Amino acid sequence: MANEAEAQASMTQTETARPSGRPDGSRPKHGRSMRSIFLALGIFTAVLFLAHRYFYVRLVLDPQLTGIAKSLATAFIAVAGSLIIAHPLLDRRFGPSVGQVLGWPAHFWLATCFYLLLTLGLSDLALLIAGLDGLEVMRQRAWTVVGVVSAVMALGAYSGMRLPRVKNVDVALPDWPKALDGFRIAQLSDVHIGTLIGKRFAARVTERVNALSPDAIAITGDLVDGSIEHIGDRVEPFGKLRARHGAYFVTGNHDYYSGAVSWCDRVRQLGITVLRNERVAVDHDGERLWIAGVDDYMLRRRSRADLDAALGGLRETDPVVLLAHNPLTFEDAHKHGVSLQLSGHTHGGQMWPFTWLVRLQTRFVAGLYKVGRSQLYVSLGTGYWGPPVRVLAPAEITLLTLRSSSTAS
Repeated sequence: MANEAEAQASMTQTETARPSGRPDGSRPKHGRSMRSIFLALGIFTAVLFLAHRYFYVRLVLDPQLTGIAKSLATAFIAVAGSLIIAHPLLDRRFGPSVGQVLGWPAHFWLATCFYLLLTLGLSDLALLIAGLDGLEVMRQRAWTVVGVVSAVMALGAYSGMRLPRVKNVDVALPDWPKALDGFRIAQLSDVHIGTLIGKRFAARVTERVNALSPDAIAITGDLVDGSIEHIGDRVEPFGKLRARHGAYFVTGNHDYYSGAVSWCDRVRQLGITVLRNERVAVDHDGERLWIAGVDDYMLRRRSRADLDAALGGLRETDPVVLLAHNPLTFEDAHKHGVSLQLSGHTHGGQMWPFTWLVRLQTRFVAGLYKVGRSQLYVSLGTGYWGPPVRVLAPAEITLLTLRSSSTAS
């Protein structure tokens, strides 16, 4: 088993090291990376401008709005679009106290932009096929699109911002010891504590998890979105998480973006066990199971998921629950004979139809999967990323009950 202290030291060195030159002795070309950043920002700004120009044409010019209606609609589109650019800049400069004020309208409008583009685009295609035109048609289309998108956003915001539901999942596992039948794990994933999700949300989630009286708690990555200096106090309620065998945490990609070394230290201070390519033994009613955890799958340049370190030396019949943020880890993990892997990362797409785009990256989008004798559960996520909106992908606190296949009904 990998030594946690050594792993942390390696992680610190990897994240903080800054090479002074290349293997051939030349200096790295930082200008090239800066040009790439400015190019990406330029492309994003151009796309954003064109999208808002499209909204202006379809919702203001085509219906021939006049007077105060035209002025208000034009101003709204301009100001809302500007917020998308201004918010990340001000959030980075002044922190969440300022960023939160702009964050809500900026993120809501970002999601609204997506559904406006989708709905207006489909309506353009439908009108073209039907050969319909004229002022009255354009006005009816504008009102219909605004009504449909408003309804979708209202329902999506309700789903995104309410307290996550508890989803009960029974998992029948081959060779799972009868003494461990009924072992319950509460899974949190992709909480994304940050500018919009704060301490109150963390406290309410903690209360709901504790009310379940689980045997163990698994936090499968993307706990935070932001530096520890800005939002370190917002995770404090998770220090009150209680389970018979404790709580366990593995890193996700957003934890790395936010400074994984500092956050791992902070999580340990809360009394939560951090698993970085390692495992711990849990003795439950005279039977032993292993809870293992690996670093995020996608960030190989910083700290890679090392399944050999986490699972090496175990017998094929040993009961093992693996925590891994990215479900793609399962492609290799099932070959190691893990009983069950718990993951998140996908959010189930969060806003339909992104579910279908997620499927282009992985076949493990949400729910329970089985490969050989190993099973994988992918959470829809406990919080949200970006817009506080969920469409056909409700947030969840997952309560998994592990059953011996010989006793499962």
